[in-house]
Order: sequence, then C-alpha cells, then structure tokens
Amino acid sequence: GLRTRAVHCILNKRSIVNDTFCDARERPGDSQPCHNEECVGVWVLGEWSECSKTCDKGHRRRSVSCEWLKGGLAPLSECGHEERPASIIDCFGPACHDWPQNIPFQFEKEPKIIISPFRDGRETSPCQDT
Repeated sequence: GLRTRAVHCILNKRSIVNDTFCDARERPGDSQPCHNEECVGVWVLGEWSECSKTCDKGHRRRSVSCEWLKGGLAPLSECGHEERPASIIDCFGPACHDWPQNIPFQFEKEPKIIISPFRDGRETSPCQDT
C-alpha cells in the first residue's frame, strides 16, 4: 500500500502559505510505501462444481478472485505475490459405453411360441448310443 499525508508550507508557525515561500529541498515527503496487513490482496476460492460429465473425462470449475484481506475486490496485481489457484480441473467418472444404435434384429411386440418341427412339445427319452 501507500500511506499519504498533507504537507504545507507554514509561515511563522501560524499560516499556510504557497510552497514557493519554503525551501523545496527541506520539504518532507508526502507519501511512503507501507505494508498494512489489511491492505494485502488474497485469493478467494469458491466451491468446486460437480463434474461436467457422469462418465469418462469431464471438468470441475470454481470461482477465483483477488480480494483485499479486509474485504472487497482488489486488482489482480495485488495477489501477484502468490500463484493464481486453478479455476478448472479434470475429473473422471466410470467409462462411458457406446451402445449400438441399430440392433440387427427387432423385438416383437408380443412374444410368440414357435414349435420346432422336430419337437412337438412332448417329452422324449434321451438319446442313447447303440
């Protein structure tokens, strides 16, 4: 941060006068850098989202913003002392399956019983080797 103050040229310890009445070489500084802990930028992270896919590779996202320690948005340069955390990562679910779209046979609406010409439904004795 930067700390500032007003510096005036004073005549006879009473009146503020134009700076030309004072020696510019003796003028004290009107600002100096400071390291106020409340004026530090910090990364603020949101919660990770659900994975964008339910199978195979997807992505999870979160918000990442630079804010003042005391609150409020800060310029990104104020958080530059730390690497910006990731706002998107990969996530993986179980393998996706590609089910065939055109099955070569079609299902009938009503099941049908088909009797083989070699078997009429009666019990038969097992085959025997002779």
